[in-house]
Amino acid sequence: MERPKISVDLILSKLAEDAETARIKAQKASDVLLEPLNTEIAATPYDVVYEEDRVKLKHYRPVTEMQIQTPLLVVYALINRETMLDLQPGRSVVQSFLQSGIDLYMIDWGYPSRKDRFLSIDDHVNGYMDHVVDFILTHRRARQINLMGICMGGTFSVIYAALHPEKIKNLITTVTPTNFDTDQGLLHIWMKQIDASKMVDAFGNMPGDLLNFGFLLMNPARLMIDKYVGFLENMDNKQFTENFI
Repeated sequence: MERPKISVDLILSKLAEDAETARIKAQKASDVLLEPLNTEIAATPYDVVYEEDRVKLKHYRPVTEMQIQTPLLVVYALINRETMLDLQPGRSVVQSFLQSGIDLYMIDWGYPSRKDRFLSIDDHVNGYMDHVVDFILTHRRARQINLMGICMGGTFSVIYAALHPEKIKNLITTVTPTNFDTDQGLLHIWMKQIDASKMVDAFGNMPGDLLNFGFLLMNPARLMIDKYVGFLENMDNKQFTENFI
């Protein structure tokens, strides 16, 4: 059976159409990238009410009448930044909490220096966290707080709640690892083959680039290729570009 032939004129017409579409898209992308972009994050107003070493405690200013009297302390991970919870207006967990009338506190772990390489989990949980909780209890004249931990901060929060249950009314955890004796997940498998003590001896504080590379290797196609292909396909969209950056 003879296969249908495609007209050369049709092919050339389609190529010309695609080229024009690409030219228009590139022009729009150029206009977007040359314009000022609003990439500010963590713009929700707060006050730093407690500091200890590199650690700061943020107390967010209320935007409505308090609906929940028990203060909420959010503990984020040491690796990422707590600003992930306050990206932009309309894309902010912090704003959602405040609009719900929650009295919100959040720990900013800051950036570690060489002296911090000697700190342990105990220093963070029974040291910094406990001092922060005691400050909030005094500051708000409360007997207990609600504690929300995210990622590694959730692990810290589970440990803290187990050691100091009298200070915690409710414990909330999100994407929190608690079972480390498992083969579920690449990180668990990889770390069983790694001597963490030797890495700490070599690096002191684990370099952020090394940690980031480990997370990228968990899904390299999506995190190192698809992510940027998506940007190229949408960089003529100002809102998408601002969110990406």
